[in-house]
Amino acid sequence: MRISCRTGGSGWRGASGGEGLEERACSELPALVCYLAMALRAVPNLERALGFAAGQMRGETGKFLRRMMCELELGYRTCGAEVLEEMVGRWGGRCPEVERSLHLIRSSVEEGSLATRERTLSMALSAVLDGAVGRARDYALRVHHSILLVYTLGVLLPLVLVVMVPVISSTGFGGPAVLFFACVLCPLMVWWLGCRALRGRPLLFEQVRIPLDPPGAGTVAA
Repeated sequence: MRISCRTGGSGWRGASGGEGLEERACSELPALVCYLAMALRAVPNLERALGFAAGQMRGETGKFLRRMMCELELGYRTCGAEVLEEMVGRWGGRCPEVERSLHLIRSSVEEGSLATRERTLSMALSAVLDGAVGRARDYALRVHHSILLVYTLGVLLPLVLVVMVPVISSTGFGGPAVLFFACVLCPLMVWWLGCRALRGRPLLFEQVRIPLDPPGAGTVAA
């Protein structure tokens, strides 16, 4: 399968910069493993499977894979195993389950029997999906304390202040300070804690791009 070498952006060589791009690329890796396993179940040829995945993938992982396939066609790389090793070197440290899955994908091509190859591909799919579930579970445990703080500062503490403001105002002490804490400091702390919790959210699956003006929207509205 021939892949167009026009990938756009940064050309053939060199990693695309930005932490957000790497995070989005990691979210697309489970889909990549699924495409590779799907193609290898039909034809046990790694280069053909990589070409199929490159044609299906979008986003940063798709661009990277198409660039690798161009290098393979032009002779910069000798086989599809080198492409997998390049992907393991780039994303294996960030997503250990993907490293294991890609190694299983590579070893499945060398299996002699159909049953063994099917079992190896199933193990690759299970490894990447179990890893995604595990990262989501770890994030849920980490975010628990942040959510408790947001609830305390955003719900419980304002209710307590509403009850205490008349008492504090009657004493003539601390009224402006209480208002500043309730109206400025608490919302800022809630906003900061919410942003911090969302920044740690792992991207487990490829983000769906919804167009602003989808085709057929006018017909449905009418």
